[in-house]
Amino acid sequence: MLTLDYSRDPSCRHSNFVLGNAQVQSLYPIVYCSDGFCELTGYARAELMQKSCACHFLYGPETSDRSTAQIQGALDERKEFKTELVFYKKEDGQKTNTHITKEKVGISFRAFSLRGNKEEE
Repeated sequence: MLTLDYSRDPSCRHSNFVLGNAQVQSLYPIVYCSDGFCELTGYARAELMQKSCACHFLYGPETSDRSTAQIQGALDERKEFKTELVFYKKEDGQKTNTHITKEKVGISFRAFSLRGNKEEE
């Protein structure tokens, strides 16, 4: 399981994160997203499930190609990674290029046992 934490700003109402399945390489599908992430992006939880946790659907003209490549590289190499990235929010049912949010992105990897709640290092 991997966690992508979007925005660690303490003034945020919710924690903004997605959990992705690290066993499905290259896609790393979202298996859970927080309420805060849904609020931040404008997407409903059902719309986000099984999309890539690299969140390509939030990229736009001002999103750094270098940073997006670094995110994919960190996922593929299972490395911790932090950066700031420009995302485009969905508004009124459509992705818009007028509302830009700059968010801090942190990637961390954790293995979870499927037989219980105990986290394995």
